[in-house]
Amino acid sequence: MGFDNLDTRGHIFSGVLIIILAGIIFGAGSLLIKLAIMQPDFWTIVTYPISWLALLFAIVGFTFMQKAMHDEYVSIVVPMVTGIVTLISVILAYVFLNEAIAATRWIGVFLILAGAFIISVVRK
Repeated sequence: MGFDNLDTRGHIFSGVLIIILAGIIFGAGSLLIKLAIMQPDFWTIVTYPISWLALLFAIVGFTFMQKAMHDEYVSIVVPMVTGIVTLISVILAYVFLNEAIAATRWIGVFLILAGAFIISVVRK
């Protein structure tokens, strides 16, 4: 069972939803990876359940991204997923890791998202 029966071509909201899901899953996976690598040694990291959960998030996020690239142009999907991953990673780092996020970082995240949006909607 896969995405073969999900035909989203021509349905812009379905394509955007898949792109957003890919970005959220990859962003959450980056938080899980950070939590996993905080373990003291390699074997603890490998056997740590969060490491396996991070791997699962990477696989699922990659699958959603592949589906999105099947339905849309790569030049649209990759910038959008990258922008969403950046936003989600910053928010999750702030909330769960207590990382301080300076105003300049928020401006940078906004510029990345604005650039991804412009690339995605402006067509020849």
